[in-house]
Amino acid sequence: MLFNSEMLKLAREANGFSQKELAKKIGMQQAILSKYEQGIQMPQESTLEDIAEKLEFPVEFFQQEGDHFASGLVFQRARTSLSAKKRNKIEANVRLRVLEANRLIGKIIWEFPDFSGKALSLEEKAKELRKLWGIPNGPINDMVELLENKGIVIIKFDFNDDKLDGFFEKRDTGIICIAINSEFPNDRLRFTLAHELGHIILHDDSVPGKICEKEANAFAAEFLLPKAELVKEFDSFKEINLETLAELKKKWSASMGSLLYRAFSLDKISESKYRRLWTEMSAAGYRKREPDMGLKEEIPSTINSILKKMSKKASNNSIARKLKISETRLLEHYSVLNP
Repeated sequence: MLFNSEMLKLAREANGFSQKELAKKIGMQQAILSKYEQGIQMPQESTLEDIAEKLEFPVEFFQQEGDHFASGLVFQRARTSLSAKKRNKIEANVRLRVLEANRLIGKIIWEFPDFSGKALSLEEKAKELRKLWGIPNGPINDMVELLENKGIVIIKFDFNDDKLDGFFEKRDTGIICIAINSEFPNDRLRFTLAHELGHIILHDDSVPGKICEKEANAFAAEFLLPKAELVKEFDSFKEINLETLAELKKKWSASMGSLLYRAFSLDKISESKYRRLWTEMSAAGYRKREPDMGLKEEIPSTINSILKKMSKKASNNSIARKLKISETRLLEHYSVLNP
């Protein structure tokens, strides 16, 4: 009998169970379950069926081949404020969706620049990517659409935790996904997407740390809010205040906070004014929730389009079998499908 120990751990963590909790539900010793997950011992067929039932996955899920994941979660500073259990659950649920996307799409050819051997600044790398992708001057209309058109799968769902905006996942098969937390507003998620794009391009072999985070932030800032254009924008106002930041937010689909920081980093406001405006934003409640200024929600479409086409010819049950998940989980993951 084929058994993939990695899928057992993935399913357990996706359900939010510790080894001890799952072992108790199954009625076995934790040490035995640990051996299953390490691949040291293989469960009997009846035991696997019991495990599958408790975790609400079909047996076939545990019999599929698995491969290596590279996770951008290691770069996230917020990971230190998440409990290990919560972090594992979020990451496992993202990886489930990555596996599903891989089954639906297969390998994707994406177009990234090769910066090796080029002495370019982070700003120049962001400019180079905009040029390569044919992005005109001005705001990027839809970040989700842009990245999906370039072969990156965007996964958007509620992480049920506000300590993590998003992160990327890569598989050896070549598929690259960025998962974003739908709990946050679109302006913030656009920066998250650009930040994770920076990690994907800049930090393939880097050791995680504050330097990588700063570099990804700088890349994202230039990619979304190019210096040459933002300097002109700031210079066009007599004064930079909350009203002008709100006006720029509406045009650039960027948070007032990121625009304020951009103004400071480009030496368009003094440090004292920068701090004063942050105080005003806090007093107005904008540190937690800014006015949305009518910005549209950017919705991933790659997976939804495939599923819509499939649903015209196949039942939800057959789609679930193809993805090796339960029909219940299928409907939880993809609201585009009708129950």
